[in-house]
Amino acid sequence: ALARELRRLVRERAYFRVSDSESTADAVLRVHLVDFIARPVAFDKYDEVLDYETTMRVDATLERDDGEVLWRGKGIESTRSHAAVAGAVVSTSSAFQAGERIRLDDLAEMADAQLGESRRRHSHASIAEDLADAIYSRIMAGL
Repeated sequence: ALARELRRLVRERAYFRVSDSESTADAVLRVHLVDFIARPVAFDKYDEVLDYETTMRVDATLERDDGEVLWRGKGIESTRSHAAVAGAVVSTSSAFQAGERIRLDDLAEMADAQLGESRRRHSHASIAEDLADAIYSRIMAGL
């Protein structure tokens, strides 16, 4: 997901272009996953999980084909929370209303497992978007 978002940003912002292969590229962006942590952060009175928080941290390097480092970013991270059950979704929040792909009418009909999985996927996609934007912005500021 992060690679896809980085490619999308590069194409969209048109300062760089994506090469068909590493051998024909002027420089290569290498991204190393440092941490991917998903942890429960809110519980009900029966110790059932209501919310999870996921953090992804990466290191990235932009290198020429001769190995010269053009840019390096360490510890770039993004954190997102997501509800595990319908009762934990705050449908009036700006985050839900701005970026949610679940219709409010469908929310009450979803099983908790289905909702939790949908929210998890959405938060992971948001993390990938955040990280891609942070990496691209930092590269542009550092070049």
